[in-house]
Amino acid sequence: LDGGARTQRMHSDFQKSITETQTGSSDRKSAFSAGLKAQLSDATSVRLGALTGFRFANADELYLFDRGTFAMLEINPHLRPMTTQEYFLQAEQKYANGKVEAHYRRIKAQDEIGYQEICGSVGATLASCNANLYDTTRSIFSLASEWSVTYNLSVKASVDFINATIATGSNAGNRLPMTPKEVVRITAEKRFQDFSVMASSHYRSNMVQASDQSNSNPFIPSRNLIDLGTKMQVSITITVSAWIRNLTNKNYYDFASSNGFYPADVRGFYLNLKAIL
Repeated sequence: LDGGARTQRMHSDFQKSITETQTGSSDRKSAFSAGLKAQLSDATSVRLGALTGFRFANADELYLFDRGTFAMLEINPHLRPMTTQEYFLQAEQKYANGKVEAHYRRIKAQDEIGYQEICGSVGATLASCNANLYDTTRSIFSLASEWSVTYNLSVKASVDFINATIATGSNAGNRLPMTPKEVVRITAEKRFQDFSVMASSHYRSNMVQASDQSNSNPFIPSRNLIDLGTKMQVSITITVSAWIRNLTNKNYYDFASSNGFYPADVRGFYLNLKAIL
């Protein structure tokens, strides 16, 4: 058996200049969790539980901003924290060469925070903002597996099936914007004497555009990205790794609204050095 609790207070102030009136917002939220894990055998276990949660708006979500220039105008004092209730059930089966997991989650959220294009005006300036748009429901079924194909070759794979809908308002029952129905990840690692080579593929299905609660605009297309990397243990304390992200240089985007879309990163090279002192 396990249980947990957390509480958090948030207070924000904003003042454009010493001659302007100060605006601000303040709130406190608490959350709780309870779970049970049963070890049915050495290789089989089951977990179930329930938890509540919350999310305060990020710093860049707190503001009303100019609809045309995106310049910050003032804090939106009406933006409330998002709250959630979640139930989950998870089963794990281990094998000699790996394991398989199945995980089901049911999440209900109130006051979902999201982008809203039309938020009135501040003075004579038309404003956009992030707002508490609606309540939502998400059902997520996930399968994950780890498999040692040989002593030096391993594969990890997972798939998420997501049913996310708007639960309140005139658009109740529509797909939730910015949420795919399927996500698939596959990673393979080949280990040699002094280094390893990794390759991964990440697919997500199409998504509804941001702020398109009516689901009336074209969907954001599905996409699949491929990454290639290598890792070397230089010494007992130093590890070097390098990755080529978006190996095929695919053009795609993960966010869009009726007034434009934001291209994602093209092919990139990343070098990491890790030292344990």
